Amino acid sequence: AVVAILAGFVWMQNSPKLAFRDAATKAGIDASLPTYVPSSYRQTGPVQAGNGQVLLSFSASGATEKLDIVQRKSNWDPDSLRENFVAKQSDNYLAVSGQGLTIYLYNNQASWINHGIWYTVSGTSKLSREQVLKIAYGL
Repeated sequence: AVVAILAGFVWMQNSPKLAFRDAATKAGIDASLPTYVPSSYRQTGPVQAGNGQVLLSFSASGATEKLDIVQRKSNWDPDSLRENFVAKQSDNYLAVSGQGLTIYLYNNQASWINHGIWYTVSGTSKLSREQVLKIAYGL
């Protein structure tokens, strides 16, 4: 009985990670789980994978806006991300460089490229700039 309880505990601890790895494999990308999400946010629903991308959704109690993290393959670099996407989304964006990344903040969103993966975080209106950057640096 003790072995069964211990095995169940280990499975429960690793099940979300295994589901995420499975979704990333199905999407065909080397996606990563965030090491930081604000404490008031919890993952809602399963990881969604398809069309070469992985989507994680989070929500906070009392918040109407979801926090979505999308990861997809890309051959862009930070400059081509700015030219081909960010500048078309908003004329008013901020580029923040740190930890080897250039993170573009615009329209309650953040986008950046890291090791061939294009990350987009949307629904950031309730977060501080520091929280958004901490999410980015933790991916």
